[in-house]
Amino acid sequence: MNHQPVRPPQWPLKILKFFLKKQYHEEIEGDLEEVFQDSVERGSHRAAKWNYYWETVRLLRPVLLKNVSQQTIAVNQYPMFKNYFKVSMRNLGKS
Repeated sequence: MNHQPVRPPQWPLKILKFFLKKQYHEEIEGDLEEVFQDSVERGSHRAAKWNYYWETVRLLRPVLLKNVSQQTIAVNQYPMFKNYFKVSMRNLGKS
């Protein structure tokens, strides 16, 4: 039986590379790949992929993220989005 190793999806790694600090990226990527291979051996490929996606989301913690506060203009943009949402709902109601 020809048993090829199954590769994890690449787009979650791109997301991690974009958001995580460089010092953590390589180690976390290796750990995620090990967990993915273990999941493939224990269960199905589909379940391993969903677990991989979930673990990627769980790793987006403030401690590991790049410092993006300098790149944003406004610290709290919630009121702006709240206003946009209200206006869009009113416009949808009118039409």
